[in-house]
Amino acid sequence: MKELSEHFHIHANIVATPENLPLLDRVSDELSSRGVDLHVDPYVEVGRFQYSSEQVQVLKRHIAADRRPEIQLDYEDFSPKRCSAGRNYVNFSPDGSAYTCYGGMNFIHSSLYSEMAAGRNLSGFRIGNLFDSRFQLNTQDRICSMPCNAACDRDAAIIRPS
Repeated sequence: MKELSEHFHIHANIVATPENLPLLDRVSDELSSRGVDLHVDPYVEVGRFQYSSEQVQVLKRHIAADRRPEIQLDYEDFSPKRCSAGRNYVNFSPDGSAYTCYGGMNFIHSSLYSEMAAGRNLSGFRIGNLFDSRFQLNTQDRICSMPCNAACDRDAAIIRPS
């Protein structure tokens, strides 16, 4: 982490599963003491999970005021959305492959999402490899029409009129 922080702003994500909620304060304090920012993503399990009002209060202490964790995602939303994934943050696989978002990794690699992604151009989700000396983040938002299945950027996505 120290070597990466010399070149990149280090930022960790955690999913606010019911099991993780009681640990958020401790994780946040520990990472903050090491100069690492924490981004908390709402737990998404469409149709099966809803935060209790007490859990929402815990979650709201750890997310920006403009995010709304109580909103569930629409997995049928294929409308174009402006998305900052790949510019503000990326997801890395163990081999150093960089993807704009967690959802993009799923659409490319997971059989669970292959039917949803069938017939769509997914090349924009992979943005390079961390170990390539020419690697860089996207310089601008991208337009994505796939459902945002991880909620990581959905809260900031701008829905474009059709």
